[in-house]
Amino acid sequence: MVLSRCVYVKCCGVKEVVRFLLKLVYSSCVELREVLKFFRLEVLGIDSLETRRLRYDLVFVYKMLFGLVDLKFSDYFTLRTNSTTRGHDYKLFLAYSRLNVHKHFFSERVVSVWNNLETNVINFSNIKCFKKSLLCCTLSRYTHF
Repeated sequence: MVLSRCVYVKCCGVKEVVRFLLKLVYSSCVELREVLKFFRLEVLGIDSLETRRLRYDLVFVYKMLFGLVDLKFSDYFTLRTNSTTRGHDYKLFLAYSRLNVHKHFFSERVVSVWNNLETNVINFSNIKCFKKSLLCCTLSRYTHF
């Protein structure tokens, strides 16, 4: 669907047309802007920024755990020493903190998501398999948007 020759010349791809039309539609309404933003992400098949950030955080934890980066894993996390009956073998210990500020630190916000990764979905054999298996997981239940 082409609205006019002007729109077609300005926008060469589908994403640009969608962006142009959305700017026309919700230039003044804030509530409509948020609804259309979520709908746009779903239609284009793009994960939200929060979901992408969480995925990259989990990949970084994997790299720290298996020594693929120059940061010491023990400075940020502690592996659980007790045997777990469910889940994978690389569960992290969540330290108690009195301050709400700590909940937003990297080492605190990733622990619950990491511990809840499904064993049958996540593959810890190498980094490439881990990244591919993260794409199969639904991380949207850990995000707000």
